[in-house]
Amino acid sequence: MIRDQDVVRLGCPDCEGRPLSLAAAASRDGARLVSGTLSCALCASRFPIEDGIPWLLPAGLHGSKHHGIESFPEEWKRWGERLEGFRGWRARTWETEPENRRKESEKLARSRRSAFAAFCGSISGRALEVGCGDGSLRLEGSFRNSEYWGVDPMPIEGQLYEFPFVAGVGERLPFRAGEFDAVIVKESLHHFQNPGRFLDEARRLTARGGALLLCQGVEESSEAVAASAGARVLLARAATAARLALRGDFSGIKDRMTRALGAPGRGAHGESGASGVGRDDDAHVMWHPTRDDVEFEVGRRFGVESSRMDGGVLYMKGRARA
Repeated sequence: MIRDQDVVRLGCPDCEGRPLSLAAAASRDGARLVSGTLSCALCASRFPIEDGIPWLLPAGLHGSKHHGIESFPEEWKRWGERLEGFRGWRARTWETEPENRRKESEKLARSRRSAFAAFCGSISGRALEVGCGDGSLRLEGSFRNSEYWGVDPMPIEGQLYEFPFVAGVGERLPFRAGEFDAVIVKESLHHFQNPGRFLDEARRLTARGGALLLCQGVEESSEAVAASAGARVLLARAATAARLALRGDFSGIKDRMTRALGAPGRGAHGESGASGVGRDDDAHVMWHPTRDDVEFEVGRRFGVESSRMDGGVLYMKGRARA
């Protein structure tokens, strides 16, 4: 639900959050925008509002809503493939799994969500959840904030968002600088094509003294990896690290290549077993972070106030420096 007064907080994803103007707007109930066009005076890009959702993806992805992966520019093809993988994973997990397994998945999701909500505590001011899904986090009893916003590249079909929601990607967040008192990301880092770019964007959006709140299933740090790791897994992860370094997908990874050579541990979702490189059920995973990776990259942009592990999940709180 985007209202007229919310437009002032939106920004062009291709111009680092430059202001957008609204035209041909239609509202429902005198407040909720249901259609219209947002435009950027600097780059002349135009972004539609359809069924109440502003589609503020980068210009190269404008056609993705209607035309799928084949319309993606080359720089976003891999991300698009993983997005399709995520759609398949979500369908298998929530729609086609046997009832007993689905209930187990739902129970685990609720438990993780509740634990993260408790970690977040009370947030004074405006909070943005990146990769928000249906916004379930805001409904947790221990989650307290003054105003909740959500952004996700894949809106749920038929979902009526009862909070300000925008379709967008983490690497090009479509908001004005300093608009949020907290940026939240729950177990989504492994879906980003460029996690370092997302963290840059999170810092840009966070007001002075505001917080980054993060939880993420991680692999064991390389220092804790057993020396007897299987050669196949080592080679697979070395190849993954090399590709990321060459593509520049994770800032600073070139200097930490040896720490990226992990072994069987916990996967991107905290499951036990092999790292999962190349597994069919990991088709939606862009990369497998370690605790070292995440702490290093967050620490480059925020002052880290809290960092702890619980059941293979890393919980972190960073504070935007003045």
